[in-house]
Parts: sequence; structure tokens; C-alpha cells
Amino acid sequence: MMSHDLEALERLLDRDTVRRMAEIFCQQWGLARPEFADVSTAANFEALRRQAHDLVTSAGSLGFADLADQARQMEQALLASDFEAAQSLMGNVIPLANDATASLNRRYGPF
Repeated sequence: MMSHDLEALERLLDRDTVRRMAEIFCQQWGLARPEFADVSTAANFEALRRQAHDLVTSAGSLGFADLADQARQMEQALLASDFEAAQSLMGNVIPLANDATASLNRRYGPF
């Protein structure tokens, strides 16, 4: 995401609201990240699916469309019990979420 997208969101809402959204996103990703390491070792697939869904909504609300799309596909793969596809998509989700977190921390953090 480019900074001007966050600036547009700040004009629509306000900087403090976007900062709080960014903080929540970074905290959620920090808690969820260990579960995203490997689908085959995820203790609870339903919890991982919910975390993917939460990532869809929070990333989408901040304008990280690529991340939201990849997390949505991962959620759908988990719903279909297609763990191979979910694992593959996880390989896309993790760096996108890490990049989003880094971008948000640079602008609003550190969180």
C-alpha cells in the first residue's frame, strides 16, 4: 500500500481512527502469525480459518487489497479442507502481512 492510500483513509475518517485501526491490525497479526507458520501443524484449523477471516477484514479496511484477497482465498481453502492450497496461499499471506505491518509501523507506530 502506498502512503497516499492511508492519507486518503485519514481524510475520510481521521488520523487517530486510522492509527487505532493500524494498531489493532498489527496486534492481531502479531498474535496470529505463529499459527500461520504451517497449516499441517496448526493446532486448530477452525481457529486458523477465523484468523484468516479477521485478516481479510482488517487488511481490507486499511486498503491492503492484495493481502485481503490472499487471506480470503486461504480462508476458502481451509473451509474446503484443501490444506495444500491453504499452505501455498500462506506463503503469500505471510510476507504481505509482514509488509503491511512494517508499513503501518513506519507511519503510525511502533506498535
